[in-house]
Amino acid sequence: MSPLISIIVTTYLAESKIYLDACIKSIFNLDYDNFEVILVGRPSYQPIYDKVKTVVFPKDDFGNSEGINYGVKHASPNAAAYFILNDDVILTKDSLGELVAVGADMIVGPISNCDQGIKYYLMGAFDVATQFRLNQGAEPSAVAETINLLSNKRSPYPRGLIIQTHLYFYAVYIPKMVWDKLGSFGEQYKTGPDDLDYSRRAQHAGVRMGIVLSSLVWHASGATADKTITPELRESNAKAWKETWGDDQPFSL
Repeated sequence: MSPLISIIVTTYLAESKIYLDACIKSIFNLDYDNFEVILVGRPSYQPIYDKVKTVVFPKDDFGNSEGINYGVKHASPNAAAYFILNDDVILTKDSLGELVAVGADMIVGPISNCDQGIKYYLMGAFDVATQFRLNQGAEPSAVAETINLLSNKRSPYPRGLIIQTHLYFYAVYIPKMVWDKLGSFGEQYKTGPDDLDYSRRAQHAGVRMGIVLSSLVWHASGATADKTITPELRESNAKAWKETWGDDQPFSL
């Protein structure tokens, strides 16, 4: 049997549930045969899905890092890796299997419609993406059709790896051995460069990172973040980064 993977999804806003519904549907459309789903909600918002373990963070006001760490604490001790997702990501059918095949001892992510820090834009895979409209005004039948098209797509690219100095963690695969080595996410970052901080820690520990060409996802970028990140939070994140890494800020915060 394939190794057990804990898929951890954090969710915050009831108004964005249409994205979460699509995310969960795509997870159960995967051709991977051994995973569990941990959904981290909050006291005022606790979505329930069949075959999904919903855990409730003790307070409404929690950051992304706190949510991920909380989800990992509730994951099976037998999990070989954690696949961490934003609630506005749609997985294609073999996306997880391709990450598992490549990322035994490194942090990896998929290609997507969101740039991962290198301007390659391998978007021939998303001929259908221009039709993708997940919003409250869309016709349910059109939304369902587009979700089905996306979730059943496969990457047109062969199995290969683009080595990266950092990854954005809207969809990231972290083997448990790597998590145990690096530790949990930095909770000093509420909504922001926790992924860049983790990438920097990985670099210092000699853990490689990369993008798997044969793994493809769709990210409705900003569907949640744009509603939750305030100028005050950005300022707080920048302060936390400086306290950890000084003035060395190679990435946008």
